Amino acid sequence: MELTSIFEYNQEEEERKLRIAERKGGYVEGYEQGRAYGVQHGTAEYLYKLVRNFSTRNNVSIEKACDMMGISPEEYLDAERVIKEDNSKQ
Repeated sequence: MELTSIFEYNQEEEERKLRIAERKGGYVEGYEQGRAYGVQHGTAEYLYKLVRNFSTRNNVSIEKACDMMGISPEEYLDAERVIKEDNSKQ
């Protein structure tokens, strides 16, 4: 970091540095939010498809498939809700 005396203060330069820092912070925040969304959606989609495929292949209800797989019905319903919300946004 470069030392600057108080007499060499440059407001434009300081504002430029601040904008750069704010952009970088916004990028990092956006990246983290996007990644969290991707993980949540991917997990929900996997669970939803897994239970539905198991149900179909074994000719059992969704509730029975969840029980047989050790997945709570609430987990399945949460995954289904995430999938449906995402599909309605598209």
